[in-house]
Amino acid sequence: MSNRSSINESRAEARRRARLAARGEMDESWDEEAEPEPEAQQKRGLLERIIPPAPPLRGKPDPLAGFSYSGRWPRTAASLYLLRQNPLAWVAAGLIWAALAIAIPLFPQDSVFYLVVNIAQYIVLIAAGWVGWQRPWLYGIAAAILGLVAWTAYVGIFPDQFLAPGDPAPTAAQLGVYFLYQAPVQLLLGLVAGWYGGYLRRRLADQRPSEDRQRRRR
Repeated sequence: MSNRSSINESRAEARRRARLAARGEMDESWDEEAEPEPEAQQKRGLLERIIPPAPPLRGKPDPLAGFSYSGRWPRTAASLYLLRQNPLAWVAAGLIWAALAIAIPLFPQDSVFYLVVNIAQYIVLIAAGWVGWQRPWLYGIAAAILGLVAWTAYVGIFPDQFLAPGDPAPTAAQLGVYFLYQAPVQLLLGLVAGWYGGYLRRRLADQRPSEDRQRRRR
């Protein structure tokens, strides 16, 4: 019983410290610079050792503070609410991704520019998660799907850029099948890239010395 109570107390203390960190506050009784106990390090799984958890961004308000939906699909409504709160994060990234996809056929496949443009597409999705701190993976998915929609529409309107001489233009049904085939791939890429962008931002923000740490050093 004593072990269970101590575990419950440690979990409650960890949740309390996470709430303080999310509000940008600091608990004086907690030394952030203290290294974790060896037992806690041993209890971490392999994934947590490879990708250590990152705390939430400091000083950011609750992204769902003004959300008051109480219908049948709260998760879907919350996702749409967050996307509406920060449309630039996913709309701009999606359009830039589509523009890069349109530019890819302009370069030979063995050129450096072809490789750079392909890498830039992934960086754009990572940037969507970086800017969309409210829910990074959601913004990455939204940017990826929007980019695919814009690119598919462009191919349907201007097919000559993507066809060899003499090839017939794709029909609406063919474009629809292609979109359905590529949508799961884009969804996965957007999810991973957006999540990584938000994770990278939190990790870098956590490594910066806070005001309380600087005061203690002084």
